[in-house]
Amino acid sequence: MTDAQSTNSAAWFEEILDAMTDMVLVKGPKSRLLWANREFREYYGLSNEQLRELIDGEQSDPDDTLQYVSDDHKVFQTGKMLDIPAEPVTDADGVVRYMHTIKNPIFEDGKVVRQVGVSRPVTDPDLIAQMSRNRAERKESTESLRTLVRAMPSAVVMVDASHRILACSEAFAQLQSRLLSQPISIEELLEEDYAERLEARLPLLNDIDASMAGEQPPRRIEAVSPADSAESWIEIECRAWRGANGAVSGSVAVLYDVTQQHLDQKNLLQANEELSQFNYHVSHDLVAPITTTRGLLNTIAEDISDAQYEQLPEMISMAQGRLLKLNNLVTDLMILARADTASVNATEFDLAAVVEDIITTQLADCDPDPADKVELHLDVSTLHSDRTRITQVMTNLLSNARKFRDESEDNPTISIRSFREDDQVVVQVSDNGLGIDKELGDDAFTMFTRGSSQHIGHGLGLYIVKKHVDRLGGQVRIASLRKPTVFSIHLPEHARPST
Repeated sequence: MTDAQSTNSAAWFEEILDAMTDMVLVKGPKSRLLWANREFREYYGLSNEQLRELIDGEQSDPDDTLQYVSDDHKVFQTGKMLDIPAEPVTDADGVVRYMHTIKNPIFEDGKVVRQVGVSRPVTDPDLIAQMSRNRAERKESTESLRTLVRAMPSAVVMVDASHRILACSEAFAQLQSRLLSQPISIEELLEEDYAERLEARLPLLNDIDASMAGEQPPRRIEAVSPADSAESWIEIECRAWRGANGAVSGSVAVLYDVTQQHLDQKNLLQANEELSQFNYHVSHDLVAPITTTRGLLNTIAEDISDAQYEQLPEMISMAQGRLLKLNNLVTDLMILARADTASVNATEFDLAAVVEDIITTQLADCDPDPADKVELHLDVSTLHSDRTRITQVMTNLLSNARKFRDESEDNPTISIRSFREDDQVVVQVSDNGLGIDKELGDDAFTMFTRGSSQHIGHGLGLYIVKKHVDRLGGQVRIASLRKPTVFSIHLPEHARPST
């Protein structure tokens, strides 16, 4: 068939359909109008260009339109003809007449892609009276559900079979305002297509469609990312709702903000994992030095008994080393316990004075070295935070900087900077030592993880640092792994109250 023949054929069929006294219309998915004959266009007072992609005319009763959408959905879902004895149809002047309508599916490749409806006026007064009573019952039933949805304290939305929003609660409007980062009222959401306006931020359509298809989708949790706030988690539950005639007319989605529960569960799982690691490592690290020291002491006692004194200094030194390691572990565990349980005691103090005290204490435990000098560049010298916790944080970071010194470095340096960034105070400790192994990254803050395989240790130092900073309401991260190694601590202007 040529293009001209095809065009003539289409025009010929349209001419025939325009000559019919019945109203004929073609709809696509989601009840969108695609084409209508002259009788339909004149009844609605619209041209084909004006009605295309509409669901219904402005003069129509929304509850009548809702029934059309429900019937259309049924045809698309079942792929079967639907015979409607009488349905109310409002003309361009607002006059309601009852029509006998038959809706037939149009298939392509075995799938319903469109439907054609044919309507003619009903003349039976008894049928009209009955359908009028049914219409009133349907409107009352739908309005009752709308009222319930609007009054719900949770975030609830009611949609029809074409995904139009029919009603929602104030909490739902507030949730969408947060997700879209702009104020949205209930009135703005009504009659909106959920797919076009909201699906990208909070996907619901799969659950909605499944519920309308007769399934019962399980509750699920969706992670959402509002533009201006932290990630949240929403629990979704969708159920179909039925009209007064018992047919599925749409779906109701109830949304619960479970962010706190999700975080609590995540923290509980993390705590259980840490406890498991804690039990394993501590039991090993406590028992090993004790066992080794007992063995050394037995050997020392035997050597003394046999008057063999040559190896005694070496074995005593080894025993002292094991006991020192055990002492350090117990000290770290006591600090860790306080980091988790102690309250936050916020006061104003001088950061430079804290650092000087730490340096003095650390140098007293070893032979002074030119590399032990710490450079201070403090734009913010006075902090409002917990002095004890900040002291422990800076002690651990400075101790690590010395421990992981690069002996091949001509000019080993340690420096501390402080400055303001937005509403936070940033304290950075940097050095040009051996640095952190690349594969560790931020995992260096995990319990029993050592930042470098070249030095022994329990792997609690940075974990304790993170615990203290977390309790102060701040964040700590590794800004640079090596050359220089930079730890960046972001603290609130005022430490948050202890919880």
